[in-house]
Amino acid sequence: MFRHSTVASLRCAHDLHEAVRALDSDDPVQLRVGVSAGEAAEEDGDWFGMAVIEASRLCAFAEPSRTVTTVVVRSLVGSRGGHQFAPLGSKNLKGIPTPVDVWMVTDSSGLASGSSTGPMRRRVKWAAAGAAVVVALLAAVVAVATRDDDASTLPTGGASTTLGPGSTVTQTAAPTTDATAASSGDDRATIVAPSGYKPKLENRDCAADADAKDAIGVECWTLTVPEDRANPQRTIDLHGYRIPAASDPDNAPTVIALGPTTRFDNPLAEVANIVMVPSRGFELSSPPFDCPDTTQVREASLTVPSNDPTIAAQLLDALRSCRERLVTDGVRLSSYNFEAEISDVTDYMTAAGVSEAVITALSQDAPAALVAADRFPGTFRGVFLQNPVDPGSSWRADPASDLAGAFNRTPHCALPIFSAPHTFPTCRANNKLSTSNSRRHRDS
Repeated sequence: MFRHSTVASLRCAHDLHEAVRALDSDDPVQLRVGVSAGEAAEEDGDWFGMAVIEASRLCAFAEPSRTVTTVVVRSLVGSRGGHQFAPLGSKNLKGIPTPVDVWMVTDSSGLASGSSTGPMRRRVKWAAAGAAVVVALLAAVVAVATRDDDASTLPTGGASTTLGPGSTVTQTAAPTTDATAASSGDDRATIVAPSGYKPKLENRDCAADADAKDAIGVECWTLTVPEDRANPQRTIDLHGYRIPAASDPDNAPTVIALGPTTRFDNPLAEVANIVMVPSRGFELSSPPFDCPDTTQVREASLTVPSNDPTIAAQLLDALRSCRERLVTDGVRLSSYNFEAEISDVTDYMTAAGVSEAVITALSQDAPAALVAADRFPGTFRGVFLQNPVDPGSSWRADPASDLAGAFNRTPHCALPIFSAPHTFPTCRANNKLSTSNSRRHRDS
């Protein structure tokens, strides 16, 4: 919405085209922009009126990388701002009772505004009667992981396979200074083999796997890695799966599916080799985290309100008991976090000889997938996220909520927010501050 300058609305449309085109010069994002002028009413931060409807319909009518507008806007702008106009004729637009005289916006060279390569001349903003409305929508393009040679394909070790409509990938491209990253020829960090230990990858019999024994074409494997990579003597096993691509698996790209799942109906298996890397600490890793006492409390909690204080206290006691037993057994709980999960993925790729992949994750593992792609952009050429969550609000890692819950569970140790002088009450010995952080909670 431009309250004072119709010229500014066309300049904004031009800048929108230029901004998204710069994202990828080989396979540019294309916008359709519609601009209208007229009266509009604001209500609760939104705008209503025929001018808004007209701009929306013009946007739908426009071709990709084009800006279209009305004769009213053309008259208000005139020759100011370096804009020129090409007539497209009178058009019947949905929801508008009379035909609209539509014009395509061009620059001074006669090219369509969305196609120009040079900067548009900027002039002093001139006040115009009425308000201009700009509506911009993404054209029907599929954003895919980019390669230097072909931006429409997924990366592989050799050939590549084009994804069909509906597949979306987010590319990352920031290098890293992490010690496990190496600079590739195009200055994008890639993974290298770990030092101090060697991950071991072995095939296992799918017939003995309750989930995979009836699945067709699924391959089963076990990856042995250190539980704590800073102290690699103790190891854990991750039991994962590989689903070969339906067509030409030797040359198909690789998609790393991260998370505690055994679903084998991934639609990307039509065009890519799917590798399912399980999250450590769940049922597909061993030794397992077996806490039957917490399971009993959770089952009992199904018959009471979720915030029942008695159940919360029982669950906290059960978690303490389970934690003490795991620590006594030598488990390093601090090694079960997103950082370790990222290393599990890169260790698999090292052991399997996979140099490039697209990484995908469900909501709870989205933070790990994003960090991996950001840290090694030369290895992870794209990211698929299903129901992504903010890294600070995952149910496995929500520091603010965990801390607030901890204070709420210690009523005898309430601390005043404002006090003078800053003196605080002493907590009773049997009411120490504690949290119910899950095993996946990162150190804060």
